[in-house]
Amino acid sequence: MPPDFDVCAAMTSVNKWNLLDPEALVVAATLDAFSKLRFRPADGTFTVLASFALVRGVECKLLSVCTGTKCLPLERLPAAGDALHDSHAEVLARRGALRWCLEEIARSEVTPSRWIVRADNNNAKWTLQPDTQLIMYISMLPCGDASMRHLASQQDPTVAARMSTAEFVPLPLDSASRGRVDYARLGVLRTKPGRVDAPPTACMSCSDKIALWTVCGIQGALGASLLAQPLRIDRIIIGDVPQEHRAAAAEDCHRAFASRLDRDRIGPLPAAYEPRAPRVAFTDAQFMFSRTATGATSSSHESLCWVADSTTKPEVLVDGIRRGLTPRQRVQLRTQPLLSKAALFRTWLSPHPSSDSSVTYVEAKRFAGEYQQAKDALRGAGRPFTGWQRSNTADHPLELFSQDQ
Repeated sequence: MPPDFDVCAAMTSVNKWNLLDPEALVVAATLDAFSKLRFRPADGTFTVLASFALVRGVECKLLSVCTGTKCLPLERLPAAGDALHDSHAEVLARRGALRWCLEEIARSEVTPSRWIVRADNNNAKWTLQPDTQLIMYISMLPCGDASMRHLASQQDPTVAARMSTAEFVPLPLDSASRGRVDYARLGVLRTKPGRVDAPPTACMSCSDKIALWTVCGIQGALGASLLAQPLRIDRIIIGDVPQEHRAAAAEDCHRAFASRLDRDRIGPLPAAYEPRAPRVAFTDAQFMFSRTATGATSSSHESLCWVADSTTKPEVLVDGIRRGLTPRQRVQLRTQPLLSKAALFRTWLSPHPSSDSSVTYVEAKRFAGEYQQAKDALRGAGRPFTGWQRSNTADHPLELFSQDQ
């Protein structure tokens, strides 16, 4: 397991990085941490790497480091929240950052944290230490709207030219485009996966999820019930974009994460949830198992999950569950993935002041009233994300599981 990355001056290859640059701090810490985890995807495959970190001055605290490119089809949704529906690196890293935050709150009840403190105006809730930035790293452009033009640039020129001039019938407001279908259609919601021959899912693209986080924060409803302010991303650093494509990629990221969230179409928001777009930057540092570095055309089925300061060892997942388990082991509490909804719910129960032992997951999420209001402002009828596909339908009651599951 890699060491704690509070002090980045202790990293190897220091001379390669400008450690006064917060973006360089995060990229260096992420790649260094990954190299110590001794994980590699199967030969002939690539994967995506993502992380979240807190930066204050020259200090960098990695919260999570994850890889992944897969998600489960709709018919295989984990009804008890005991597996991961979406195992894309960005989504896993976000869940890892949430787990770190929940565990840090519990730890802070005993030992003061260097990164979070009690909120001045609400001693029952927590907030980041002053002047702390939340930074995200992704080894390539996130799937969905932010990467459509970059995807087109890698296609056969004749096909790309035809697709770039195609005219499309407008999508109904309550729908999303499927994966890479009509990839010249920009500014729309998209579902995963990109391949048209893969089973359909209810997973929204990582571009869409990052856009949601720019308003609602990465802490989710569970974290929102413990935090005084949403955890919004200050910067996103993206790899594997050639210099000549970065201007267009920056425009696409701005559209995907900010401009398509037309404020005139967003409903009333709580004051703390006004949209705040992250700064987008690019890095020349190459992830060793990226598509470009490996030359592979197939993505890995495995996902790596590491959370800072956790008593749980790093996990490798396949199809949303821990690798190597027997069917009997898969249903045991101790083998549930540390980033699954059920595991995060149990982690939330530890620092939460509620003494009601019968509270369910969906009830716990309702405690965060302002957070739910912000989501509704984006996803309600006639709003920018009206077409957001939901996995917690009546046919898949995964939102209802109790803490005993």
